[in-house]
Amino acid sequence: MSDLGKEWDAIKEMGTHLVLVHLADPETAETFFQKYGLKGVDYITDPDGIVYQQFGLLKTTMKQLMGLKVWLRTFQQGVLEGHGLNSHLIGDGFQMPGVFQVFQGAIKERFIHKTIADKPDYLKLATCPDC
Repeated sequence: MSDLGKEWDAIKEMGTHLVLVHLADPETAETFFQKYGLKGVDYITDPDGIVYQQFGLLKTTMKQLMGLKVWLRTFQQGVLEGHGLNSHLIGDGFQMPGVFQVFQGAIKERFIHKTIADKPDYLKLATCPDC
């Protein structure tokens, strides 16, 4: 979320409408989004994970959750960037994330995480040359 928060102004300048889908209650989501510079972002509250299922996002495997890449990214984000290691879990910690660019009802671009440590290129995903 911190990476997305850093890119949000540039994404808005592109004219791309950002909508986040989350599994938490709206109050928790608002606080979480504000923490990462996403105050006022549009979002969908999806506590049952229906939208995740519709986009084909699966639950994590142990490798996706506990691999070396995940440990390194956790150390980078938690210690080096100061986000902490004992963060309160929001939603389903086993739900894999993804990023989708949707235009006129069709998915134009997608990034489906292979591990929870993957870093999408948000600016590339926000660019739509055919839109």
